[in-house]
Amino acid sequence: MNPEQYTVKAHDAIQEAKDTAIRMGHAQVDGEHLHLALVVQPDGLIPKLLSTLGQDPAAIARDIEAELARQPKVSGGGANLYASRRLSELLLAAEDEAGRMKDEYVGVEHLYIALLKERKTPSQAILSRHGVTDEAFMAALGKVRSNQRITSQNPEDTYDTLQK
Repeated sequence: MNPEQYTVKAHDAIQEAKDTAIRMGHAQVDGEHLHLALVVQPDGLIPKLLSTLGQDPAAIARDIEAELARQPKVSGGGANLYASRRLSELLLAAEDEAGRMKDEYVGVEHLYIALLKERKTPSQAILSRHGVTDEAFMAALGKVRSNQRITSQNPEDTYDTLQK
């Protein structure tokens, strides 16, 4: 992962995922930490797209938090936080998605598409329960992005302009 290839919002979401894992006492940062960070991101694209799909981002966030609460906790001074293999695979999948979409940077939408394409994970089960499909998400994203490519680290500024 090259942090310089990520948009500001994507980088912020990854950092928030780490912070959430620390706050919750988890030994590793996993997909659900990232999922939660994307869904609750202030002024983020993902909550807007979920709302466009008729979903309540807060309800999805509650389900993710409930899933995270079931994860084992660690305590003590020597516990090191590490990224799970799954999280690393999600980041690689997001990078691949950005390349497929011919974007110069990995944005929050690429991270979310990577989560949507997973199978047999807690996040996938939550998304399925809420009726969020990759097809519907891509359609909503297409309306917001039109044919624009991500060529800067702050593409959401452009999306907001399009929505107004």
